[in-house]
Parts: sequence; structure tokens; C-alpha cells
Amino acid sequence: MVVDDDRAGGVFIRNRSFFADDLVRGLVDDYLAVVAALVTDPDRCPAQLRLPDGACLFDHAAG
Repeated sequence: MVVDDDRAGGVFIRNRSFFADDLVRGLVDDYLAVVAALVTDPDRCPAQLRLPDGACLFDHAAG
């Protein structure tokens, strides 16, 4: 995922031979949940977010 510097847009690039549709769908859903939470409470630190069980974005982002 690449978000534009002005955060007005971005792009999500993937290789279908490596990443299954359901995994990508889950990552996008998790990403949207993070963005929605940060828009609702912009002073919140992303580490304070709690996503639903099974969410995987932070696993990948935290490395």
C-alpha cells in the first residue's frame, strides 16, 4: 500500500500468484478500520487501536 503524501489518494499493488483474494480483502478491511479510527480520533496513537479478532494489518505493519 502506498498513500500519497497529501493523503488524498493512494494505490494498492499485489501479485495474485502470491497473495490470495481473501488475505488481501482482510488487509484492506483492516486498513480501512485503522483509517476510520484515526479520522474519528486523530490524537490517538495507532498502537492504541484495537481491531477485531483475526485482523492482520498490525502483524504485517509491525514486522
